This record gives sequence, C-alpha cells and structure tokens, in this order.
Amino acid sequence: MDSLVQELAAAGFEVISEEISPQRGRITGRVQTKDMGTWRSRMRRLLLAADTSPWAIDISRMYFVPKGEEVERYCWRILFTLKNNKLTDTSWTLLVADLLSEPPAPPPGRVELKEYPLLLSPERNALSAGGKGATALGGG
Repeated sequence: MDSLVQELAAAGFEVISEEISPQRGRITGRVQTKDMGTWRSRMRRLLLAADTSPWAIDISRMYFVPKGEEVERYCWRILFTLKNNKLTDTSWTLLVADLLSEPPAPPPGRVELKEYPLLLSPERNALSAGGKGATALGGG
C-alpha cells in the first residue's frame, strides 16, 4: 500500500486518509492546481487499466463544508476493489504496476516545416516579354 501512496504522491496527489479492508481500499486526498495535469494523466491511466485488470476503481470528488466555514470544498476519493477476490498484497502490486506502466504514445502532433527551398527563375530581376518584372525603386 505504501508504494501506491508514493506513486499517487508523485502524481501530485496528497493523501489525507487511507482505509484498507479485505474487501476494498479507500484513499482520499487533494491535488494542487499546478499538479492537476499530472493527476488527470495518472487518473486516466488507472481508469483505462481497470478495464482489463482484476481490480475495479471508482474515482470521484467528495464535497464537504469544513466546520466554521461557509464555503464548500472537495477532495478526491479513490475506491479500489477486486472484481472476484479479496484485496491482497498481490492486488496492490498489480495496481501499482498499472499506475507505473508507460502511458500509450500520444498521437503525432502537427508537423511544421522549418525550411523550404523557393523555386525561382535563375534571373529574378529580368523583365518579362511584357515589360513586367522586378525593377529598381523609382521606376527605372
């Protein structure tokens, strides 16, 4: 379980509480605004991995109003359960492995051409048959 908490911390997830039972695991925490991109990436990887893994996951926001305050706040709540068995050390190892797994390569971005040769006539300053072409400033 400690390795899971460490990996979540690496994603900017600050663990507030964790509860582990033989049937499920529950972790609540918060994510700073600056770490939201990293957290969303890890959260997406966990959600995608859960489709083919022996465990299920539920990630949600839990809203609350702290005592003495009038503004509601939220924290992230992550629930882990095994689909057919009880949670074991092996289950947590698989979960951490999925969290650590390399994300799929992003689709290629837009390719920008940095340099392109201009195809021009050898004599750019020559006048055409109709008398048009590059000339010196001032008419000439």
